[in-house]
Amino acid sequence: MSDFLKNSETRYDASQKALWVYREFDDAKTLLPPAELQGWSKQLQSGKTPAGEALEHINIVFSQQKTAEYNHQPLSFSKIGVYYGDLDNATRYQSEDGDPGFDTRSDFGIE
Repeated sequence: MSDFLKNSETRYDASQKALWVYREFDDAKTLLPPAELQGWSKQLQSGKTPAGEALEHINIVFSQQKTAEYNHQPLSFSKIGVYYGDLDNATRYQSEDGDPGFDTRSDFGIE
């Protein structure tokens, strides 16, 4: 088992090729640890779950909406879905600003 799975409850949805990950933190303003975010990002890029199943999506479900809000930007940049609730009843987090965008040319001042 990957180290970043130790503190997570997961569920795989074969129909969507999606791994759902439940995370709960005592403090709502807690970021997902960088090593865990990097681990999920690598897992998504590999196209396989830790168990070897086909993988196209990873969705992190936080117990609190505030935690989902706090983690939205870094997870969205990594193309990881952000939800709140629990694995049985997850609501997609929708930022008022939408998902963050990244445009290499304009972000680096190239016109």
